[in-house]
Amino acid sequence: MDALADWVIPFFSIWVLPRSTIRRVVDTEPDGPVIAIAWTLGALIALTFHVLVNAAVLPFEAPDWIKQMGPAAMGMTIFSSGIAAIGLVYLLGFIYNWAGRLLGGIADVRDVRSAIAWGWVPLIILSLVVMTATVFAPTASSWDRAPETLLDRISAWNVAEVAIAIWSVVVSIQTLAEVHRFSAARALGAKATGVAILAFFGLGMFIVMTLVSLVVSLI
Repeated sequence: MDALADWVIPFFSIWVLPRSTIRRVVDTEPDGPVIAIAWTLGALIALTFHVLVNAAVLPFEAPDWIKQMGPAAMGMTIFSSGIAAIGLVYLLGFIYNWAGRLLGGIADVRDVRSAIAWGWVPLIILSLVVMTATVFAPTASSWDRAPETLLDRISAWNVAEVAIAIWSVVVSIQTLAEVHRFSAARALGAKATGVAILAFFGLGMFIVMTLVSLVVSLI
């Protein structure tokens, strides 16, 4: 029973005591449920997207192939999204470890991966809240309403979603700051550096793919 409590309690305490919770986690079992948390979030994000598409509440028109996706394809998409989230944890682990050490951090890659994954716990709840709001409190599907009527769309669900999203950022910054043993401001700097690296990498890939396409078209 004590072992079960030790496993469950961090999922609640990470919300209010992110620093002490992640410190206890990395001091005892840094790898822990990192993969499980990452896969769950990735799968839930894909499932949430499908729910939003089916409810026609997205601010853009989804492609027809997504709308017509069957159960098998949807299941594969959800599973693959979970796998992608695991890969993202490992990628961000290296990036935030390197960026954190530039700013004076001392964490190793395993601790940083743990901090990233546990910082995502609020996002799991956010996905569930978004799906629940979409199913049980649907809004109008038309997004071409006049700006002065957009406030009519705001509900308690929207407020909850924004609050959880903001708090998830706070939790993720605090967990990264704790494992690196520096301030939240430096953790924010490490995250900003990581985002810049990813953006630069993405831009580089886009340029390379564009050049390859041009070469192939000329051939």
